[in-house]
Amino acid sequence: MPYVEVRDATGTLIHTYEMVVGEYGTLVTDEDLFEVAKQNVIEDELVSPDQADKLSFRVTG
Repeated sequence: MPYVEVRDATGTLIHTYEMVVGEYGTLVTDEDLFEVAKQNVIEDELVSPDQADKLSFRVTG
């Protein structure tokens, strides 16, 4: 399972999500994982939708 780190504009780690997906690397791309992580961080109320555009993402694991 891939993990996606979510960082704010200063590089501070906000959260790491374990992404449960099938077909990662073929049908599911890094960009797909980043979009899901972005929605999760908004839904979890860790950032506002306006702040979400300034986040950075990285696949680990």
